Parts: sequence; structure tokens; C-alpha cells
Amino acid sequence: MAIEGQLGGNVALDNIEHARQALARSDLAQALFHVSSALATDPTNREWRALIDQVLSKAPDPMVFVRPDEAKADFITAATRGYVLAWKKQHAEAIATVAEVAAVRPDCAYLAWARDWAQQPGVVQSIPLDVITGRIVPSVLRAVTSVSAPCSESDPRRKNCEAAVDLLGALYGAHPQEAFVIFAIGVALRRVARFDQAIQYAGYAFQLKNDWNTCIGLASALRDAKRVDEAVQYYRHAYSMRPDEIAALLDVGDTYLGASRWDEAIAAYRDVLAKDGKQAWASASILYAEHKKTGAPDVREQLWRMADGNGRASDLLMDLFGDKPYFTWLPGAGDSTAHAARDIIAQLTRKPPPPTGLGIDIPLTYMEAPSALAAFQLWTKAQGWMQVGIAAKVEGVQQPDPRSPKAQVDFQLWAFDDKVPRPNTPAPDPRVHAAIAEIAKTPYCLPMWQPLAQALAAQMGPAWMNQLLCAMVHPPPLPSPRHDPLIWVQKCQVAAALVIAYLDATPWESSQRRRTLWSIAFGPTDWVCDAAIVAMGWLAAHDASVREDVEGVFAQLEKIIPQQGFTCWEYPLVNVWKNLGGHPREMVEKLAQWKLRCESQKVEFAEEKHGGLTLEQYAELSALRDAILMKQGGGAGSAIMAAMGGGAQPELAALCKRFGIPAPMSAAAARVPGWDQRINADGALQKRFFDLTARFQLKQSGVDANSHEGRVAQQIRGGAFDVESAKQNQMAAAQAMAAGEGGDADPTVFPGQKLAKLSDYVGLMKQMQGGDFNGALKKYGLDMGSYMQASQAWGIKLASDPMLNAKFGKMMTG
Repeated sequence: MAIEGQLGGNVALDNIEHARQALARSDLAQALFHVSSALATDPTNREWRALIDQVLSKAPDPMVFVRPDEAKADFITAATRGYVLAWKKQHAEAIATVAEVAAVRPDCAYLAWARDWAQQPGVVQSIPLDVITGRIVPSVLRAVTSVSAPCSESDPRRKNCEAAVDLLGALYGAHPQEAFVIFAIGVALRRVARFDQAIQYAGYAFQLKNDWNTCIGLASALRDAKRVDEAVQYYRHAYSMRPDEIAALLDVGDTYLGASRWDEAIAAYRDVLAKDGKQAWASASILYAEHKKTGAPDVREQLWRMADGNGRASDLLMDLFGDKPYFTWLPGAGDSTAHAARDIIAQLTRKPPPPTGLGIDIPLTYMEAPSALAAFQLWTKAQGWMQVGIAAKVEGVQQPDPRSPKAQVDFQLWAFDDKVPRPNTPAPDPRVHAAIAEIAKTPYCLPMWQPLAQALAAQMGPAWMNQLLCAMVHPPPLPSPRHDPLIWVQKCQVAAALVIAYLDATPWESSQRRRTLWSIAFGPTDWVCDAAIVAMGWLAAHDASVREDVEGVFAQLEKIIPQQGFTCWEYPLVNVWKNLGGHPREMVEKLAQWKLRCESQKVEFAEEKHGGLTLEQYAELSALRDAILMKQGGGAGSAIMAAMGGGAQPELAALCKRFGIPAPMSAAAARVPGWDQRINADGALQKRFFDLTARFQLKQSGVDANSHEGRVAQQIRGGAFDVESAKQNQMAAAQAMAAGEGGDADPTVFPGQKLAKLSDYVGLMKQMQGGDFNGALKKYGLDMGSYMQASQAWGIKLASDPMLNAKFGKMMTG
């Protein structure tokens, strides 16, 4: 999480710079947006809070910028609303609001704001008790209980826990007899490891209100303080209050378990099973305690085999082996093909396909792993639906080409007929299927899979290498129709790769197993590459003589990750490399940042095409076409003339050629009938087309659609321009100009353009207002098309820059 903060650091500083620039032009709405975005990364930053105070001080009514009815109701806007409420001295609503935000985002230290406000004289006394007990305290409890006690000082939620102690303490000062507030203080104190005080407050709450909740609160405080026997006493007392609930009995077992008092823990969990023989938490916990007590491998194996259907067993197993993706648990595949296959499976499960069959195309922007398609085929076969199939319709191929080996290899597991994959091996011996399936049926955990893989490798020997490779692209059948086919294929491939990793005993560098895993990893991109990376990483983590070579392999793979599209083996690569541990600090940071980048990737699907163009390409063509027609005066007549070979025809013909569409007669008007029909028939598609066209029109006008000006233009076009915020900005700009803070009275806004300076645009406007429209265009070297572009660009600039707009108004009236 510290690395994530560093990743956000540069973005936060950029936001602060944007906020200062917006404040300089009196664009208070944008200034507030950027500074509040920065504060989301560190709400305690005093310099940034001073900047937000400066922004609010210039606004006649800052509530305009954070109205609750806005469509954008994200957590940052909600927190900023709380800040503005406090600025307006509406502290009850302000503290309740930021507490509710902290409950949703406990990693953002917004409770620090509430703490500061609550410590101001008279504030807590002004908050009604029903707001305290009904909104503030419940939200604070949700925030602090998102983490177990004690919260690590490196955990980003720690700051909220610390602020919660002070905030609740201030509320307690105003209401010293309110048991709920006192109870909450004890909960918060446990998170910051102030256990003695936590016990005092929890005990006081229990005295004031002797019920199940306060009793559990006191027991938990005693448990966290390692006062085990006293904690058990109060948990048992809580159970006597509600004998129909076994939660307190489970707490007894957990308390003994946390104290490594294994026999007492086992006895307590058996008390639970005596009341509920199927209680999964207690069953798993007993096995864990017995293993910790005896170290018996068979008990650990029972816990492991329980893990697939028992969340408690899975958590306890991770406690034994650590939280290491691809080593102790298996992340799902991230390909868009896999996501689409999973959606299709869900739909077909709800509504089976027709007897005549079903063919489904998955449009993809780039090539992806063939194994996702193979997994879907396994599933349809298990359902008896061989007439159902999916196919990937791939638009482009990234570089390096994922269909080709990434280095010199001994074999390729996949072959391709253009963009259609097929296994490049025959099906394996059924005995290999059976052996790999026996491993894959068990819960994924390489510490437990290793002895199974080693035993199978010893039984098979190197002669079975090719059969194992065949099984990687011809996975075993699903154990049952209910099995997840995507996870199954992943598990089978890793199991096969792990067996290969132990298949010969020769030194690693000269071994057949190294060459085989190398060839899989550097072969055509697929989940089999993931499996080879996992197997090599597992060996490197447990054999120092292998590590240097494997890290060299990983470094080579890192260098050839395509920049476009999704690469299935990238996320396994960074996680497995990270799992090796023992890295220098710089490498730790690099891997952490890389991992976060992978987790933020989004898969994209290709769009349909008509006339060889995607919707985005047709929108660009349309924007350019309209600009050409505008030079001829616009309207249907220009398009007809162009189609007949007159007027704009030569330019439109060149435009058609550029976009690869034929240009005889009607097509010379640069239209694609297929797209026109689709756009007219589909309202949602039509809206998207108009949005895309407007973005390209902005680009022609010199405005970046992703910039502040571009966003303002989109707001204006969509009818979402915030008039009230604009009024606030104009008032602030007028005040700044009156105070001599306006800067250059005639700024250059579009350097190098025909209307570069503000005075140029004002001169054009004044001459046009005098009735000399054509003379004004001629004076500034404009035609109708270039005027429309310049006018749009200036209009957007003035709408997005209140200070510039104020100067424009002053110059127009001067």
C-alpha cells in the first residue's frame, strides 16, 4: 500500500498544480475538483488543505460546487461536500458526512477532518445526540472494524483508526453517560494497540449497559490485550445471555487459538460442533489446532482438502503457507475471452441453447490465449452440448506477434491458421489425463501439490515429457458438469508444468526440464506460458542454485511484453517474481508498482465494422467530411453537389481514399450506408457516434477532448454545463480583476492561429456585430469552415476560463 501511495504521489502533485492554475483563472469549480482529488490521497496534508480553504474563501457560495443532486456522486465529491459544510459551520452534517465516507473508504483518512472539527470549541455540543448515535458512531465503527486489531502502522487505515479515537473521545466529553459512544471508543482503541485503555472504556460501557454487545466488546478488548482467561470468562457470559447463538462460543475457541492453547481451543470448537455438527468454522479450526499442536502431515492434508468448500479452511491454510498468488492460491484468468466465456456459460446455464445449436463470436481487439476457448469447449462437452461453440473474431495482432515464439524454442504447443488457434500436438495418453486430473481435483496450493508432482514425475520419468506437453493443450475432461472449466484448465496446466519441473534429476542449467519449461514460456502466448512461469518460479523459490537463472528468464520475458492488448502471462510473471522474496528495495518497489499497473488494466473488445471502418473511424471521417462541406456553405445541397462531382468533390474523394472506402457517385459524399443505417436504428449507438464525432471536431479546433476545455465542451453539448458554478466563477473572476489580479489584459490564447489573441477574436466579433460578416472573415483570412472551427474553439475557451471570459466581456464593452 505504501507503493500505491507513491504511485498516487505524482498524480496528486499534478492535481495540486492544476488546482493552482485553475484558481489563478478563477475557475473555482476546477480548482476544487483538483485539490479535493489530491486530498483523497492524503486528507491530512496541511498545505493542500490550506489551498482548499483558499478556493472556498473566493466562492460566494461554495455549496454550489458539491450539490448532492449531482450525477457524479463519488466518494471524493461526498467528502468535499462534508468539508464545505464544515466551512459553513454546519458541523453536525459535516462530521456525519465524512464519517459515512470513511465507512466506505477506510483507507482515506477523512476522519482526520472530523477530528479537527470536533475539537473546535462548542462543536460537539451542537451535534444532536440522535445524529451521533444514528449516523456518526455507526459509520466510525464500520471504518475501524474494516481492519483487525491491532492495525499495523503501515496500513493506510491506521490514520482513520487514530482519528476515530480522538473524534469519539470528543463526543464522549459531551455525552459521558452514552454507552454506545463509550463502547465505540473501546473498539477504536483496540485498533491502535492501546489495550489497557480499551479495557477501561469497554468495561465502563458494560457497566452502563449490561447486554450482549457490550459484554462481547469487553471480552474482545481483554482478548486483544492477551488476557485470555478473563476474555473467555466474558465470552462465556455473553453466551449465557444468548444461548441460541454460537458466535460467542466460536470466539472462545478463537481466543484460545490465538494464544496457541491448542487443547482448550479444540475443546471449545467441539462444544460448537456439539450444538451444530456441520459448523464449518469450527471443523476447520480443529484441524488447524491439531496440526499446530502435533505437526502431523495427515492433519494438514485434511485441512487442505477441506479448503475448496470451506472459507475458514482456506484462510487457515494461507496462514500456514502465506498469501502468495500462484503459489498458495490461483487468480482467475484476466483475458477478455475468459470473461466473455464465463458470461456465456452463466447465460446458457440459465437458458440452455436450442437443439439446432448455437455459434457465438467473441470480438477481440487483439490476439488472446487459446486456452480460454479450449476451456469453453470442455464445458460444452461436459454438458453434452457439442453443437454450441464460440470463436474469437480478432481485429489486430500486437507486436511481438503472440502467435510466434518469443525466442528460439524446441517446439510450439499451439499453431495458428491465420488468427484461428489449434493444438499443435495430438491428444495425450489417457493415463496422463487421469494422473494430472488427480492433482488438479485437489485445492490449489503448490506446497501441497509439490510432493504429488514429484511422486508422479518419479513414476513417469523423462520418457513421458511429450505426453505431459500434450495434456497442457488437451486438458483432461471436467470432473463434473458443475466444475468451473476456466479454473480447471489453469489448474491442469500448472499441475503438468510442475510435474515437468521434477521430471529429471540432472543439474538445472543442462536439464531437459529447463529446456522444456523455457520452450513453453517463450512459445506462443497462452495460459501454458503462465504455468511454465509458475513452475520455474516455484523451483527458484526453493532451490538457490536455480534462482539466478530463473530470474534471468523472467527479465527476458519482461522485455518482450507487448504494449498493446492483454498479455495473459504478465500478471503471473510479476506475482511469481515477487513471491521469490529477498529482493533489493528498488526491485521490491518496481514489482509492487508493476503489479498495481497490471491490476488496473481493463480488457477491451473490438467494435463492429461497416465499410471496413469501426464506429470511431467513421466518426472521424464524418467530422472531417462535415468540415469540408462547411467550406461550401454546408447543407444537403453541398453533399448532393459533391456526389455529382462538383464543389467539395475532390476533397471528399481524397478523404474517402484516405479511409479506404470507394468514392464513386454517392460515396463521394463520404458516407458509409451500413453505418448510417445502424446509427439511425440504435439510439445508444447514435449517442456514442455523436459523442465521438464531437471529440474529433474538438480536435480539429485545437482542443484536446480529454483536457479541461474538452470536458467543458462535452458538458455544453450534453446539456450538463453547470450554470450555477459558472456564475460563481464569474463573480470570483470579477473580484480578482478588480483587485488587479487578472494578469495580461490581452493574452495569446491560440499561438500561431489566425485568431491568436483575445483582441483578434473581439475584433472579429465587433465587426460581425456591425453587419460586415464577409468583411470580417476576409480581414482575418477565414472562410466559413475555418470560422466555425475558430468560433467553437474560442467559445469553449471562454466557457472553461472564467478570467478569460471576464477580460473578453470587458474588452467587448470597452
